[in-house]
Amino acid sequence: MARVCRKGGTIAVCCWTPEGVFGPLSEAAGSFMPPRPDFAEPPPLWGTEGHVREMWGDVATAFEFERHSATIEWESLDGFADLFMENFPPMVMARQRLGDRFGELRSAVIDVWGRFNEGENGNLRLPQEYLQAIVRL
Repeated sequence: MARVCRKGGTIAVCCWTPEGVFGPLSEAAGSFMPPRPDFAEPPPLWGTEGHVREMWGDVATAFEFERHSATIEWESLDGFADLFMENFPPMVMARQRLGDRFGELRSAVIDVWGRFNEGENGNLRLPQEYLQAIVRL
């Protein structure tokens, strides 16, 4: 990104944090998938200030960071899980790859969401923390 951004320009990135729901969700789902290639970084790293500083530290003149949260609200955790498992592309692919074991992955995802769920009376209220990083070149 820095190669195509002019000097004095800005790169802005928003990524899920490893401390929020995405970190444990990524770990749970990753345990059912083939290992990442050696050159690939774990996706939750992009949601850490240290990693952003490391990626652009040689060319950046300034960094700004803010943490925010996007909340999913749904009538029920299971109802949202049905929608997610049927429509979220990585889960669609996982269903094809895992066959009969897909139910185990679904249960693992629901377990993670259950730990973060702030909903009451069976509702889902799932805050998802993300890091907004602004890199000045």
